[in-house]
Amino acid sequence: MKEIYRLIRRLGIHSNLSGYHFLARAVELVADDNSLLMGMTRRLFLEIADDFHMSPGSVDRNLRTVVHMIWDRGYIHNLEALAGYTIDYKPSSGEVIDILAAYYNHYLRKVPNPGEIPAELS
Repeated sequence: MKEIYRLIRRLGIHSNLSGYHFLARAVELVADDNSLLMGMTRRLFLEIADDFHMSPGSVDRNLRTVVHMIWDRGYIHNLEALAGYTIDYKPSSGEVIDILAAYYNHYLRKVPNPGEIPAELS
């Protein structure tokens, strides 16, 4: 989880915001089960809300605030570096979670992408 917190701090988001903790938990959950992105409101936000004793609407609002801060404070370039592509629009909460979870899995946990041949087999 430390690595996830470091990633979020690289985006200019600090621990005094509820969204910081919600984003970290979302990245952790999606890193383990990418299908959670398919039902964010009904599945992902509900699970985070239960963990923090909040409503799913509060989780959604706080995550949107975090994304807005990344965009407005100019940290979008750091997100682009993690994503590996240019982002010309304010991303959704789901896109930010997906980018961070993919980066975390590939570079920090070293989990191969589906269909990727592990180095020892190639």
